[in-house]
Amino acid sequence: MNHGGEVCLLTSYPVRLGGPEGERWMIRLAECIRIENSLLQRLEAVLLAQRAAVESDHLLAVEDGTHATRKILRTLAEARRHRASVLQVGTGDPAIALDDVASMGVELSDVVQDERARLRETARRVHLTLALNRVLLGEAARASDRAARTLLGSTPSVTFAPPGQVPASGASVDGGRHLNRTV
Repeated sequence: MNHGGEVCLLTSYPVRLGGPEGERWMIRLAECIRIENSLLQRLEAVLLAQRAAVESDHLLAVEDGTHATRKILRTLAEARRHRASVLQVGTGDPAIALDDVASMGVELSDVVQDERARLRETARRVHLTLALNRVLLGEAARASDRAARTLLGSTPSVTFAPPGQVPASGASVDGGRHLNRTV
């Protein structure tokens, strides 16, 4: 395993968490958590920029934010897989929660605990930011639909004929106008 030019060879599996190998493992675990936190902070910044773009009706910036979000989420998934591999090496369980490591009789270092606390706080902020962005993007989409309908003229409230009936004179129900949101 190579981290920033330093080679880390953990010789036993799982590592003996009380000795020098355990110290190196704690450092690696803290670094994994730090990287995840950094990625979540970048995601938060992108979401805030996307919100500003929605509020200013800057569609290209909204689209750029969407692409940046996808890229960060893919990178975050990779970082989580890396943390799982570090947990596998240290505990034998890649899916173990950090809180459960203590149940194994291992005390997490102060650095790991601090990084975990920062990660949790950042995740909480990202969760709130994402929830607000979803609401704003939904409102913006509805407002855009209303604006398009206003430009095209009023659309009927019924776009279908009851079963067994054909719209009057076989004409299109909405006069041939359609709103295509997939373009």
